[in-house]
Amino acid sequence: MSVKVKELLEDERVKVLMSIMGDKYLYDIATALRGPDIKNAVFAKEVLTKAVREIAMCPVEVEDVVKVRMHPGDVELLLMELGELKGDFAHYFTHINDAFHALHRLGIIDEDTFKYIDTVLTAVDEAFQELEDTGEISDGTIDELVEEVEKAFEKWMEVKGIE
Repeated sequence: MSVKVKELLEDERVKVLMSIMGDKYLYDIATALRGPDIKNAVFAKEVLTKAVREIAMCPVEVEDVVKVRMHPGDVELLLMELGELKGDFAHYFTHINDAFHALHRLGIIDEDTFKYIDTVLTAVDEAFQELEDTGEISDGTIDELVEEVEKAFEKWMEVKGIE
């Protein structure tokens, strides 16, 4: 059975746009959907942008998106990629961080899942801060941050009963 999606009329689109612009949470999500204006941001897009996009579509199981998009192995690759990025990562990351918080506040991401996501966001932020402060991210820092992410991932999977 095919389902026809009603196309919004022009005045309806304007109303939707005004609603988005007037609602902080929706605006925070919308600004993150586009993705980074950064070169060499393959894993930033895979881990962060695509996760926001897919969660914003309100899947039946947000956990499935997080498990695939924010797997610790991909987070490690994102951390390793940070030093190669060309562009304003801080600006991009602010939008991503705000979007995940908005999705949580709207109840789309539950508390346990958000704890794991927040661990990932904190790891990315700490790695980026080291890069900003020293010009590089040490292997030791990456190892420590990935270990924290792995532990949080395992705990999250256990709490949620995910295999």
